[in-house]
Amino acid sequence: MEDRMRNLWVTRDDPIAGWVADLTPLQPEPQVLLDWLQKVLAEGERCEVFKVRAAPLADYVWAKDGPLASYLRQSFADTGVVDLFHFSTSQLKVMGDSQFQALARMAYFDAEGRLAEADVADLGLLLRSVRPADFEVNWGLFHRCFPLLITGPKVVLGNLQPAIAADKPEAIRVRFRIFSDIWFPWVLGFLEDSFDVNRMYDNRLLSERHTPRLNRFLSFVSDLTKALGGTWQLDKEESNTVSAFMLADEGIRFDVEPPAVWPIDQDSR
Repeated sequence: MEDRMRNLWVTRDDPIAGWVADLTPLQPEPQVLLDWLQKVLAEGERCEVFKVRAAPLADYVWAKDGPLASYLRQSFADTGVVDLFHFSTSQLKVMGDSQFQALARMAYFDAEGRLAEADVADLGLLLRSVRPADFEVNWGLFHRCFPLLITGPKVVLGNLQPAIAADKPEAIRVRFRIFSDIWFPWVLGFLEDSFDVNRMYDNRLLSERHTPRLNRFLSFVSDLTKALGGTWQLDKEESNTVSAFMLADEGIRFDVEPPAVWPIDQDSR
């Protein structure tokens, strides 16, 4: 089977790439922060890269409460709290009988090697289902993860309640992170039978189906953030150095080929 017909992407427990919106200048304006949140959630739904269906930290379930944007707008009216993706910080932890769930429309190859697309909540579980034998021997490349994770703090009437592992207490930073190279046009191919440290493998048949939507979303958030007086940038500390040639402030680049010589650090494998 050709490279382009295999799932050579992997999932990790640490971010492969990240972007950060710094909204600190907007802290005195909770209504502006709420408007930013509403627009980002709506765009995540429209681009099909961040569709929240359950968030136990916000006591939210789509089937019961309807769209999250409307739910959080009413919550702000009732409590004065702007939940800037603090609701995502429970991640995979089961809370009561619920767990945070955020779907993205992803392309992948099924167990028979056929191209498929579906709403995916957990890329690690998806990869385990299509490469079960490899999971038994390479479980460290099959970590459970969301397609896209967005986390941030709560802002309460001008005061900040930091999220888990937050930055400085006075900062308002919202982080956008991916934990799988399924989004990249070129992958290291750790699941290839004859892994070659000097080669990258072509993942464009998959990434060209879902990554343009991620890029549209990230570009939208970047433009919105900067228009309101915040800042937006690629978070180099959260991004894998091997993938740096494919990364930009507004998303993942497709107009690139793998460099002839590129570094592999111990953390990249």
